[in-house]
Amino acid sequence: QYTINISFSDVIKGNEYQLTVNSNTGSERIKVKIPAGVDTGSKIRLAGKGDAGMNGGPKGDLYIIPKVPKHPVYERNGAHLSLTVDIDIFEAVLGTTGQVPTPNGSVNLKTPPASQEGKKFRLKDRGVPRLRGAGKGDLYVMVHITVPEMKDESDISTMKQLMEKYPRPDRTQ
Repeated sequence: QYTINISFSDVIKGNEYQLTVNSNTGSERIKVKIPAGVDTGSKIRLAGKGDAGMNGGPKGDLYIIPKVPKHPVYERNGAHLSLTVDIDIFEAVLGTTGQVPTPNGSVNLKTPPASQEGKKFRLKDRGVPRLRGAGKGDLYVMVHITVPEMKDESDISTMKQLMEKYPRPDRTQ
């Protein structure tokens, strides 16, 4: 077995690496094609590239084990990815359209009016390529609502009026 560190970009697009592998017969430079969609612990089998067999037998197989670091933006679950985007309370109430990063470039995401904390949106086929199979996984975008710091008394007064006009159901009598 040979462990190789690969980038998230290689997970999305695939890549080819040149490796020097040491075995009981010496060292050898080999090319390894890393297919798109691999994950930590996936095994890439290279037939006949392992150690020599016992008593002069043929060489065994070499298994390349990719190691993929955690991504700073995406959380991975198989071929699916997820991420959280921040919107402010005004965008949550009124709705908004904003850019969301995907592995293949940003796309517009429309958040409808009255979006709630934790609302999840599915962007079909915007995840990781499937290692064995056709297509890609999905990208799930979760909304996190941020609240601005208000110091202006008139803004605070306006918010209090809105709170009285639209009380939470558990605050009513």
